[in-house]
Amino acid sequence: MNATEIVSDYKLISFVKKYYLMAICVIGLLIRFILILSVSWMNASDLQNYFWAGDQVVRDQSAYRLWAQNLAGPRADVLPLELAILSLVVGVGRSPHALRGFFLLGDVLVLFLAYRLLADQPRRRALWLLLYALTPGPLYFFTLTPSDKPWILAGILAVLELSRNLHRPRFCALAIVSTGLLAAFKWFGLFFTFPIAWACGRQRIARLLMALAGVGLIFGVTHLLWFPDWMVVYQFRRMRFGLPFHSGLAVLLQALGLPMPLLYLPLMATSWIRVQYLYLRGRIRIHEAIVLSILSVLIWAPDTTAQMLFWLTLLMLLVTSWETPLWAGLIFFSTTWMTLMAAAAIGQVIPGLPLVDHLARLSGPYGGIRLALWSHLPLALLALRILSFGWRSHEEDPQLAI
Repeated sequence: MNATEIVSDYKLISFVKKYYLMAICVIGLLIRFILILSVSWMNASDLQNYFWAGDQVVRDQSAYRLWAQNLAGPRADVLPLELAILSLVVGVGRSPHALRGFFLLGDVLVLFLAYRLLADQPRRRALWLLLYALTPGPLYFFTLTPSDKPWILAGILAVLELSRNLHRPRFCALAIVSTGLLAAFKWFGLFFTFPIAWACGRQRIARLLMALAGVGLIFGVTHLLWFPDWMVVYQFRRMRFGLPFHSGLAVLLQALGLPMPLLYLPLMATSWIRVQYLYLRGRIRIHEAIVLSILSVLIWAPDTTAQMLFWLTLLMLLVTSWETPLWAGLIFFSTTWMTLMAAAAIGQVIPGLPLVDHLARLSGPYGGIRLALWSHLPLALLALRILSFGWRSHEEDPQLAI
């Protein structure tokens, strides 16, 4: 091999190293675009609800009031800020496909922000982007089953990126605004408001209270829209705190005989307080505190779906060390398997995989014990991975840090 060939090969390798992640993301987005154009959506009720609610606003109607008059019909189970955004999208497109395109933009933001956030963890970044862009989980749970989850994930990624520089006032202000907007969009920002406020306050009570007030102000102002019609959303959510359904951990605990309707709130509060304690003691950093604050609440919810559990898995993968070949293989296998189990239990065939329906013998019926077990497999593996290190300081255990 002469010098010219060596230089040429080196340039090729350098080009591949520089742009392969971009290629993965572009291919993943193209697949999503093709699916939106060529495949009718599955589990259409959520998308129909989004479109119905947004369309009512476009028609100068109160979607909340109409829903309250017919609780058995289409739902407006969204907060006022999200309803306003959905109505803007529907007003432009007047079609459910406009919403699917809007959710695709959320995927674009997720890939971009994850690329930036994990820049100092190149292996984890490559694996996470590959998992999100090309594996069946995100394609099924977020594209074939249209959802606002990509936008919520993008908001959390933005807060995680901003939280790197909370010692600087400008970044603190942006983090507080982002947290408040996310809380107003889908409540989730409320779960990690305290860690953000504590980091911005730098142990000064006045600053801590100002940060908390900033998030509360944004959350409250957005609720001026359609006041008080949106109360039906909170009434609907409160009614769900009965017997568990879908595929959450509560389904498994109920099967063991635990009185889950009495335990939801105590378990959520205890878990959330434990996370804040670990953060205040310095056992976890701000990134872990944000992710675990969300997990500590949603994992006990009575209506947690396989989609939500997959979404929580994506969050945990941001702050957990899983880059070794063994663990990467386990994560890719377990997330793909839970996706197949969810598709089989729901009874809808993934395009190109007609044999998925035959897996129903393994998945069991939707809402059953077996599907709940399969749906928790990736998170269980990650819990095992974390417990193998223990919650030690990051000087002792850098694997737990981003």
